[in-house]
Amino acid sequence: MHQMNLHRLATFQVVAKHCSYSRAADELHFSQPAVSAQIRQLEDSLGVRLFDKIGHKTHLTPAGEELYRYSEKIFELIDETIETMDTLRNPHYGHLRVGADTTVGTYVVPRVLGKFRQLYPNVEITLEVVNRGYLLDDLSQNRVDMVIMGKIPTEMPVFVAPFAPNELVLIAPPTHRLAGCVRIPLPNWRANASCCVNQALAPVPRLNRPSRMLAIRSW
Repeated sequence: MHQMNLHRLATFQVVAKHCSYSRAADELHFSQPAVSAQIRQLEDSLGVRLFDKIGHKTHLTPAGEELYRYSEKIFELIDETIETMDTLRNPHYGHLRVGADTTVGTYVVPRVLGKFRQLYPNVEITLEVVNRGYLLDDLSQNRVDMVIMGKIPTEMPVFVAPFAPNELVLIAPPTHRLAGCVRIPLPNWRANASCCVNQALAPVPRLNRPSRMLAIRSW
């Protein structure tokens, strides 16, 4: 298998550009024998002649013309790779994959990501809004960088950072005896209200802690 030395390829590119060993040596600040030696080593490694000397002029062979064409693509790709790596080292660039459960993803996350976008306009954001089961699977399979949900997952070891309160609100008709109350102690709530929760979309709130209070809103 042939191996290509990028340093020799860069030297070849300069010689091919000028069709001159002496001009290439001047540009590279090498001696002309050093340039000639690198070209010979490159030819030996590839098994082809890259230049023909006719009189006092240097010409590319067909193999040299092909190598010059590919060398331009190779160094363009190297420059692009370095630029991409530099970009990824910058925290203000990149791609952020966010997952959110249905409720949070509908009512909370768009506003938060909108502010994030204003601060970091060069970060590409992908948002996936699905139910909790799919979110945990995405997280375990590394298909998302972070998830935002209403209940802390206990199914797997994760880093958790609370960032916003999750207010529980009791909805009641205006004629309900609790309508107009600003806050309701849990014992009163248990005696006067009931709720239904879609298990696929949100966890059932734990309402057995006596210290928790509920706000009430009427429709």
